[in-house]
Amino acid sequence: MSLEVWSDPGELYLSRAAEVSVHRPLFTGDVVKTSGVAERTVLIVAHPCSMRAKGGALRGSVLTAPVEAAAGSAASEWAAGRYARMPLPELCGPGSSWAVGSFDDMSPTPAAALEGGDRLACLSPLGLNILQQRLVNWLTRVEVPTDEFWDAFAHTYEEADLLEEWCEIQARTPAECAQEFDEWLHDGELYHLHSSERRSRSAVLQGQLCDDRCFL
Repeated sequence: MSLEVWSDPGELYLSRAAEVSVHRPLFTGDVVKTSGVAERTVLIVAHPCSMRAKGGALRGSVLTAPVEAAAGSAASEWAAGRYARMPLPELCGPGSSWAVGSFDDMSPTPAAALEGGDRLACLSPLGLNILQQRLVNWLTRVEVPTDEFWDAFAHTYEEADLLEEWCEIQARTPAECAQEFDEWLHDGELYHLHSSERRSRSAVLQGQLCDDRCFL
């Protein structure tokens, strides 16, 4: 059994520390230091669709894995072992310390604690696909190639990018924009394209967003 790993730790991240945009919606693979009395650091493992209710708002709680400090190790050591962990090398930036997300102790975290927390990192598409592969392998002992996760979930990554752009244009937060974006996204036939059309779907959505900017 051999799971996919990284060539450079930075490949796993879309953004870290100060690079994380306040306009980006909370998403699978985000590492968040939660707010509230029971402050802790967690990795969101819920699928982008299952963590949101109708209208785009987060559900009352979101499935997460606790994040723990860890010693650095070679990427090759993760290809055939440590299946109950998601490696988070150099979590806070190049040269910073390592952490891991633990699948052993997954539990729901209140949405309010995530929304009011401090987001430390967002995973890249590669990082997200590796997370999904390791999580499914841990739960089912089935090894699914990461490109199959890309085929299944790429449209959700694209939607997150679009919502981030939508919020940035309007200088509003994802929580403030979620419902209207969800209504726009689900309008007409855009949301119901078949899987074979997913690649063109992103271009259609991007083009319409650009066309709508004059009305924002």
